[in-house]
Amino acid sequence: MTEQPSYAKSGIWKVYLKKDNSKEFIFDIQKCLWYDFCCFYHCPELCRIFCRSDYIMYQGIENKIRFTRSKTLGEGGDCCNFLFLKK
Repeated sequence: MTEQPSYAKSGIWKVYLKKDNSKEFIFDIQKCLWYDFCCFYHCPELCRIFCRSDYIMYQGIENKIRFTRSKTLGEGGDCCNFLFLKK
């Protein structure tokens, strides 16, 4: 049976859940509070810093879980794609 992707929506976030199981947690953020805030206040360079801070936040879990991301809204991508893989 194939897992069906699901969306979580609020006024400030839109998250597309692609996979959630014991080995993988994969989701895309298609609407982001921080991206919208920085666009509204014309400070896109601040959003890029928010995006890069995820790597600092997740560095402590590297021995158990691998975090990767190839694009973010703040860096010009069409979404922020998050991938967490259990080692």
